[in-house]
Amino acid sequence: MNRHNEEGIILRPVDFRERDRILTFLTREQGKISGIVHGARSLKSQNRAATEPLVLARFEYVERRQTAMVKIEHCEALDLFPAIRKDYSRFLYASYFAELLLLTEIPSTEAPLYFNWLASNLKTLQNEPADLFRKAHWEWDFLCLLGVQPQLDCCQVSGQPLPPDFLPSEQVFYQLDARLGGIRSPGHTEPNLDAAWLSIGTVIGLRRLAAGETQWQPTKLNLRELHKAFLIYLRFHLGREPKSHGLIPIR
Repeated sequence: MNRHNEEGIILRPVDFRERDRILTFLTREQGKISGIVHGARSLKSQNRAATEPLVLARFEYVERRQTAMVKIEHCEALDLFPAIRKDYSRFLYASYFAELLLLTEIPSTEAPLYFNWLASNLKTLQNEPADLFRKAHWEWDFLCLLGVQPQLDCCQVSGQPLPPDFLPSEQVFYQLDARLGGIRSPGHTEPNLDAAWLSIGTVIGLRRLAAGETQWQPTKLNLRELHKAFLIYLRFHLGREPKSHGLIPIR
């Protein structure tokens, strides 16, 4: 039996039988792993605190024959992220990140990138309150990890370049189309469940966000449009809508 000792972040714990718990956790080396912790729910268990959701822990586990589920012999909590656990809003954001990863196929070669994305976001949430602006940045980074970030330089129907500078006063609307992988410009939009309407100010902001600019000051409308647009985009590429997204407060 192969033995492993590595850090991981718990994405989902599931109670099993009377005292056991099945964990799905993300590691930097192996990617997502499912394993059982016997007696984890016992009040006397030394593993109890380290089997809660969104905990960074060190796992000692062994692979088992004829099953993909490992046996976790010991787990030690390294960071409980207490500020996230005490703040319902922060916990919702963190749970959303975990669900995105549960819906994603993660090759072991790319596991470090996804692990670092989640660990960095949890550390930020531990120290700062959550909001839709940060969420948009995190979602853009996640789309980049998936390799499906939208193309924002030209219309995906006509091929015409989008102007480098828009006139924010223009009352025109674009679409972010997940099937086409980018922007539909005015005159090329259509009713489409896989596309989200974006005002011109939101398109401007999205391009600045993608370029890594930090000076953009979005309006509530911009953030609400991106909130919906990224959901549609992620739903298309993940094949399912993350349920936790609907719990995130829009304000």
